Amino acid sequence: MDPEKILVSVGPWGRYQLINYILICLAGLLGGGHTMMHIFHASVPKFYCKDGDRAENLTNSNITSVDACYYNSTSTQELTKCKSWSYEDTYGVNIVTKWDLVCDRDWMRATAQSIYMVGFMIGAFSFGQISDKIGRKKSLLIAILIVIIFGSCAIFAQDYWTFTLLRAISGIGAAGSYTVGFVLCLEPIGKNHRLIPGILYQVPFCSGFVIVSGLACLFKNYKHLQLTCSIFAIVFLSYYWIIDESPRWLLIKARYEEAERIFKKIARWNGNKCDWDNLRIFSEQDQEKDESISKASVLDLFKTKNLRKKTINICFQWCVISLTYYGLAMTSSEIKVNLYLNAVIAGFGEFLSCLLAIPLVVIVGRRVPLAFFHILCGTICLVALMVPSNMHVLLMALSQIGRFGICGAFTIIYVFSAELFPTVVRNVGIGVGSFSARIGGLLAPFMTRLDITAALIIFGILSLAASALAILLPDTLGVSLPETIKEGEEFGRKYVSPFRRISKKRTKKDEENDIAYK
Repeated sequence: MDPEKILVSVGPWGRYQLINYILICLAGLLGGGHTMMHIFHASVPKFYCKDGDRAENLTNSNITSVDACYYNSTSTQELTKCKSWSYEDTYGVNIVTKWDLVCDRDWMRATAQSIYMVGFMIGAFSFGQISDKIGRKKSLLIAILIVIIFGSCAIFAQDYWTFTLLRAISGIGAAGSYTVGFVLCLEPIGKNHRLIPGILYQVPFCSGFVIVSGLACLFKNYKHLQLTCSIFAIVFLSYYWIIDESPRWLLIKARYEEAERIFKKIARWNGNKCDWDNLRIFSEQDQEKDESISKASVLDLFKTKNLRKKTINICFQWCVISLTYYGLAMTSSEIKVNLYLNAVIAGFGEFLSCLLAIPLVVIVGRRVPLAFFHILCGTICLVALMVPSNMHVLLMALSQIGRFGICGAFTIIYVFSAELFPTVVRNVGIGVGSFSARIGGLLAPFMTRLDITAALIIFGILSLAASALAILLPDTLGVSLPETIKEGEEFGRKYVSPFRRISKKRTKKDEENDIAYK
């Protein structure tokens, strides 16, 4: 059976797809919530050395040391490393105050999130393979179980390394639930209706961030926050009875009776009927296409010159966007303003960024809006360098604008990547791009260890460089998308200025070749 022909018959978009989309987007909250939780787990309050004479008389004038990492009493006149600290109750109990992650142990804050991102990388990669083997629905439920079990067990960790390891394993599940959910909610939707739902799937991630911000303000203990966000996922186990397996995956696995049952359900919910006698088997052309897709490899992306340049460019885009997105989120938490309010505003800003991206990619195209969001972020980062460090509110406002820009770029790169790669290597290309993003995510936590000036310079220069490279990519609005490696090599070989108006109208073939999201 040809799934696209069946979807046209049963309804490519209707009540069934809308309800299925909303339910799976709710599970997508786990990805943003657990990933951004580190901002509250590892926030550093004001702290004071408890060792030596400072412990007895913190305000006494005979204490000459003004550094919280050292003490220097009048009795010895020697500068000695502090080994214990007292903390202000700004953020309650978190991993910083629990395990004294300050001074010469400050590096452990960034390491905790970096190790989590390793788990996130493993989850994003492995669950893509697992979902192809055992199905989308089972994979989603397994990922949710991992979040529940290991996320909850993390609160019982008695040391930093155990906690970090358990968090990393829960990150595998968080990434799995987000990536598998992306496929599961889009596969029942017809090709020509996937663009906007694909863009809006970024909303659950920023919504999860907003929800965690509110919970962090309510629960001033990292264990309570961790447990709440993990146990909350139990409600999604009900999806075992509520949502269906992807009918597209069932067709690939030749489980036709199950697929037919689900397609009939889609037709019934959408108020349509389907002539099954005309939709029983794949055409020979579809079989050949599927066989060519199954034989595609990563090497195909680098064998030819033009496709290789586009692949490297896309990988750079993913890496810079991820590094800047997570880097800005973590460094902005160091600004001396209300951490929780800052996070909530950032989450709503990201939501607005996703909404703005929709008309831009539909009307203007992909590369110009991508470059615009990069320029916005990069310029704001460099402008922030000129703002005095004591102007906290202005710095927070600039930080929000920068995050608004990079979130818009993050939203567009998903769509742009899928369209730039030819059909036969599309899944492989998106996988390589996503892997590049995880590299940026691994590096982002260590940006907080740099001086804020250095971090902003890095974000600004990289974002502006990415904007220049984005303009070199061919736009995909209003043109036929490549299917074969040969077409992929020819696509965009001749540079077309972004200021040149595209007059070519989309044909039926163009629509059939639109984003596949398989």
